[in-house]
Amino acid sequence: MKKSLTLRIEEELLEKIKHIAHHNGHSINAEIIALIGENIDSFEQEHGKLEEKAHPDIPE
Repeated sequence: MKKSLTLRIEEELLEKIKHIAHHNGHSINAEIIALIGENIDSFEQEHGKLEEKAHPDIPE
């Protein structure tokens, strides 16, 4: 299931993401999803596989 997320981001960072997305042939959304996925993969390599649902003590 896909969910929407409102993201507040500094203009300079957004411009850099736009540049990278264009370079990679992605939309901005697709580039952000790819970056998040890479970060999660890196985290899991270091700390182990995450469960699908966050721990109940972690706020949304």
